[in-house]
Amino acid sequence: MGLYIDNYSREVETRGNTVVSTTISGILYQRSTGRLSTIPFSNASSGTEYSAHIDLGGAETRATVTGNKLYGLNNGGLDVVCAAV
Repeated sequence: MGLYIDNYSREVETRGNTVVSTTISGILYQRSTGRLSTIPFSNASSGTEYSAHIDLGGAETRATVTGNKLYGLNNGGLDVVCAAV
């Protein structure tokens, strides 16, 4: 993973990072809250796992997502996954 925001983290601001060629999620907010902005993702989630450039997992997750750029280099990648668990 490029960035992993772990269970029950609160108000995490992720801004201006670059995520390139991850095999699982580009960024995972898991049961956490915060903001993701101005992040370029390139070829994130290029492995065989079911994941995405941006992965928002868990019913508790609340995230504002703005101004990001998602570039996939394979046919199977997903851009954003929102999953209530």
